[in-house]
Amino acid sequence: MPKLPYHLLPFLCIKLRCSDVRLNSVLFANRSAAHRRLGNVRSAFKDCFFARRFDSENLKAIRRGAECLLELGEAAKCIAWIETKANEGGTISPKAQMDEQLEKMRNKAEAMRAEEDRDARRERAKEILKRRRNTKLIEALRTRGVRLCPPVDEPDELCQHLQISFGPLERHLMVRLVEEGTKSARLIWPLLLQYPEKGQMDFVSECAEDIPLAEAFEEVFSSPAHWDSQHQFRPDNVRFFVALSGADERERIREIFPEKHSLRVVLQWPDVCVAMGLPVIQVYTRQHLEQNELKASGGEKDIFHFGKG
Repeated sequence: MPKLPYHLLPFLCIKLRCSDVRLNSVLFANRSAAHRRLGNVRSAFKDCFFARRFDSENLKAIRRGAECLLELGEAAKCIAWIETKANEGGTISPKAQMDEQLEKMRNKAEAMRAEEDRDARRERAKEILKRRRNTKLIEALRTRGVRLCPPVDEPDELCQHLQISFGPLERHLMVRLVEEGTKSARLIWPLLLQYPEKGQMDFVSECAEDIPLAEAFEEVFSSPAHWDSQHQFRPDNVRFFVALSGADERERIREIFPEKHSLRVVLQWPDVCVAMGLPVIQVYTRQHLEQNELKASGGEKDIFHFGKG
């Protein structure tokens, strides 16, 4: 019969259900050591717990249990483990109270718990600050008459609905409120430019709501894109529009004049909605608009649709 490896003996002996409580305590303590060597830290602590229930003065089990809890990052449980018996009631044995290793581990656990408490306070403070910021942002959007789709009324839901992760961007972006002084504040938006006739788009990561859109577009149109080999998309050869929502079956668009319109003005127009926190502006060449019969929509100023009628 092959000889059983030493570290497997406790596993086998525990199954024999020995009636000697001290021997059981030793067996569970030894199995906890084997579990810990194998990296099974939670199983190791579980065996320390049972070892201590069989013998509350099993110092090896108490030490190893404290080590496991520290390794698991359970500072508060480690302190409680060192200070109390595993059995109900009572206190730790005098032998354990005098143990230098346990005292060191307790000090380490106290420091870890203090750090955890400090981090928890910081997280709570961050959450409170974030909620206040989001509440101010919701109020600013409401005051300006910006229509969000879907609507957002709860500060805790703001990031979920408005935060954008766009293609190759390395960070998440969303509209933010920048306060300048005690009275003035303005919104800074991410902005998407669509070129429907080419199936392309551009992204402006920061567009202040109160500047003319022509200023925000300067960098985008400073040089032709790689897909615009004929340089058709020049400021003097394009027109800008925003899509309008409504019951009309035909898609209506309203013209934007970048030299005089700011994003704040555009987002306050009736039937303009901001979907998922990202305003979208459509860009067409004049030739494309002529070829596709851009028509005034019902006599409304600067509102159009494509096609006849």
